Amino acid sequence: MKYLVTKISMTMGLGDGILSLIQALAYAHITGRTLHVDWRGGWYGMPLEENLFDRIFDVKGVGYSSELPGAGAVVPPAWNGRLMKTFTERMEEDGFDPSPARFDRKEALRRYSADLGAPSHAEEILITWDHYQFDGLVPHLRESGVIPGSCTKFEAMGHVFEKFIQLKPEPRRYLEEHWESVLAEKEESRMLGVHVRETDESFAVYGAISRKRYFSAIDRFLRRKGGPELIFLATDNQDVQRAFHEYYGEIVRSKQKWFDEPGQPLHMGTASRSNNWANLLDALFEMYALSRCGYLVRRRESSFSRVSEIIGLTPADRVALISRDQTFGDFVQRARKLPRRTLRALRKGTNGLVS
Repeated sequence: MKYLVTKISMTMGLGDGILSLIQALAYAHITGRTLHVDWRGGWYGMPLEENLFDRIFDVKGVGYSSELPGAGAVVPPAWNGRLMKTFTERMEEDGFDPSPARFDRKEALRRYSADLGAPSHAEEILITWDHYQFDGLVPHLRESGVIPGSCTKFEAMGHVFEKFIQLKPEPRRYLEEHWESVLAEKEESRMLGVHVRETDESFAVYGAISRKRYFSAIDRFLRRKGGPELIFLATDNQDVQRAFHEYYGEIVRSKQKWFDEPGQPLHMGTASRSNNWANLLDALFEMYALSRCGYLVRRRESSFSRVSEIIGLTPADRVALISRDQTFGDFVQRARKLPRRTLRALRKGTNGLVS
């Protein structure tokens, strides 16, 4: 039997984990390999040795094993004799920096993830951690009828998720019970989902976004005739929640949950949490709740809300992507890429400020 094992770094969030899962499901379907999903390592402060995937999801329509495969040739070779290691442990062994600000994605792909675009692998066990090779699988998914003949990459990923994944009973019940209280007798199509990340990590890697940018995008949707009437807010920062309730009042809905200190990502475990499993269920709830909303406002770089757009198959004209605030340095970088003739004229007009 041939296997595909997908692992995930615990420094990455739930969104990256699900994007990696979608790619792995697609490849397992195309090649007939048996899938194993390794989500050990301690997301949301859960026990390090517990595979959280098997507590959250069921796989359907693709061969799946809850056990890591035993002996066999492994690709890439960095995993030889180290299948029991988590991705984070394996990187630490090599002194590879997993922090988002310094993560060398190209080298991590070469070293720790099998090339899914290569000719059929003869080795028994393939290891992946990424979600950056999905594009190359799309033609094969069309041929096998998993996705329609014409769809975007996000739509293709949504169809793969819908076909091969379902929530286990406990998280599904949790989602349904709390969604009813949020909906407040409104139709899902009249809900506007908003995801706001304000962590020190996201600001350091992707830059800051002012809340006014979110408010502006939300207001455009609220002004639409027949558009949304309620806002569902998902955020990792309690100050954001307060600001939205102050600005929009009673039309804002959000689930009561535990918050860490301002600026701290919720998926990294901390000793101050009283119920880590409930915190993970809250994250799942917010991801799925955003996917059910008729409209979505999200940060462009956020994989968490990208998954919501994907699994909800949200139409592109109902999604507003928010980009970081532009700095003077960004302006200078763009200006330097302009044609020389334009640069000369710009320098004259700015008294040489752009060099």
